[in-house]
Parts: sequence; C-alpha cells; structure tokens
Amino acid sequence: MSIQRSQIETALSTKLPQEIISALLDEYQHIKQQFFLRKFQPAELNAARFSECVLEDV
Repeated sequence: MSIQRSQIETALSTKLPQEIISALLDEYQHIKQQFFLRKFQPAELNAARFSECVLEDV
C-alpha cells in the first residue's frame, strides 16, 4: 500500500471496530498479492470475503 497501514487504521478507527479494520486490511493485502501473482479466481473469492467484512458491521 502506498499509504501506511497505521494511517488507514487511524482514519478508520473512529468509524469501525479494530477487528473489522484488521480483517479488511488483511483481506485487501491478500487480494492484491493474488492479483499480482495472476491468480484471478482466488482474488475474486477474497474480494467476496472483503465484502463480507464490511457487511458484518452494517
């Protein structure tokens, strides 16, 4: 990420619980890794998990 993870966590900490923030950022990092490795199907599955993290808090 071009922005430091700690900056993102700080910005989101007023809006979301820490466990949701950690799960979102972990999934995002994993999606990017899978994409750069050209593993597109796993990246799609991880994108669904990323969405589930967001929806759990709504």
